[in-house]
Amino acid sequence: DLPTAGQFALWSVPVAGPAGQADRLSRVPDAAFQDVEAFTIAPDSARVAFTGILTADFFAEVWSAPIAGPAPTTPISPVPSAGAGGAFVTADLPLTFSNDSSRVLFAGDFQTPGTIQLLSNTSTGSQFAADILNGTVTAGGNVVAYGLGPGTNRAVFRGDLLVDERIEIWS
Repeated sequence: DLPTAGQFALWSVPVAGPAGQADRLSRVPDAAFQDVEAFTIAPDSARVAFTGILTADFFAEVWSAPIAGPAPTTPISPVPSAGAGGAFVTADLPLTFSNDSSRVLFAGDFQTPGTIQLLSNTSTGSQFAADILNGTVTAGGNVVAYGLGPGTNRAVFRGDLLVDERIEIWS
């Protein structure tokens, strides 16, 4: 919360210095107590992806920026539907880049409130270009975990997509 108390932003700085050369990577939040919540750096170190509530709609979105800035103006996560919560980042549902750094993988309830799905978008994509990677989800179903294998751009995920509370593995 360097410039504003209570608002945690994302910054980058050369590790060799000099001091004071920090670049802000996240936009200025629209309201107090809006923050960047999680971030990850691409394998090629060119970009950073991050989640946060930074806009007036109080929706958790996914953003991507060049590692040296400037801050993005629009998120790469989908436009939210009414009642949805947005990006959902945990140890089992990480925010991550594909191994070739071209795509960002993330989870959240963007379309159906309460239904967590697995999505991806190019690291420079628009809100309208995000892809849902899982198939149709049954009522009450969710993607509960996913991983990306080293050296591949294929995700494996667990979820109860076909029958609520019956967790299966998908690829």
